[in-house]
Amino acid sequence: MHQNRLLISKLPIKSVDEEQIKNYKKTLAEAIDVIFSQSCSKLSFEELYRCAYNLCIHKHQEELYDLNAKCIKKNLVPIAETIKSSPSNTFLEVLSKAWASFLNAANTIKDILMYLDKNYIAKKELLSVFDYSISLFRQEVIESHHLKESIYSSITRCYFADRVGEFCDRFLIREITQMLKKLGLKKNEFYEQYFESQFLL
Repeated sequence: MHQNRLLISKLPIKSVDEEQIKNYKKTLAEAIDVIFSQSCSKLSFEELYRCAYNLCIHKHQEELYDLNAKCIKKNLVPIAETIKSSPSNTFLEVLSKAWASFLNAANTIKDILMYLDKNYIAKKELLSVFDYSISLFRQEVIESHHLKESIYSSITRCYFADRVGEFCDRFLIREITQMLKKLGLKKNEFYEQYFESQFLL
């Protein structure tokens, strides 16, 4: 979806009642669940953009921003449980796949809420829709479930296996370190604090 960005001209403003506002929110909330289930082909992205647009122009931007966060948090619960319960020998692989899937969902949601990003978030100096999604993954998956230690120990095992000539999936390690950098929200603090510094000791 994010590869073919929505290019919709400014839509006319129509009056709406509270029932319609509720319907817009319900439609978007259900769509976010569908996006996380990787069934995007069932969705009309133009309709979803219009729902978000209408909420914004009728002064429901803050509610939309909070609704998006609530829906993402809900969908992160099973993702976190899947990662946390994975065996140690497949932990990094499961984490990497979950992260890649999450990024696809976050990018799709970002496109749907493009109007919110440009006309509300920037003015309020809030995290963008995408950056907020990333911060939620960090908080609700990595930090809330204390996965930093598991990530570190798994990478360490792979690192020392490589040192003695045993198999180490370097591509997978590269993907995980890229994820850690991304979780720093462009500043690399998360990566430097929880991974790079460990190997510099």
